[in-house]
Amino acid sequence: MQLCKPDHPGNTRRDEVDDVVRELTRISQQHQVVLFLISDQAKGAGSNVRRDIFTAFKESSEIAFAADLAFVGEMLTEAEGDDLPDDVSIRWRCLKARNGQPRSM
Repeated sequence: MQLCKPDHPGNTRRDEVDDVVRELTRISQQHQVVLFLISDQAKGAGSNVRRDIFTAFKESSEIAFAADLAFVGEMLTEAEGDDLPDDVSIRWRCLKARNGQPRSM
């Protein structure tokens, strides 16, 4: 999404991302398809300042609003430096479930 530009650029990059999300939502509804958005942690995640995941999720208000279901992957396996082991355990924490109870996996 960060590589996409809307047809009519907005005043800010956040406005542009919101426009892209609205267009993807329209396409999804018109063609009755399911869209998956997979994203890395928002800016600042690697810094010493710990960001609340809900704040990071709301980088674009349209993403948070349009999503029916949203998860964040929490790595449970400890990594040594930048090297990850072959098997990694991840808990998928539910941030939003529009049509039911939020359940983590």
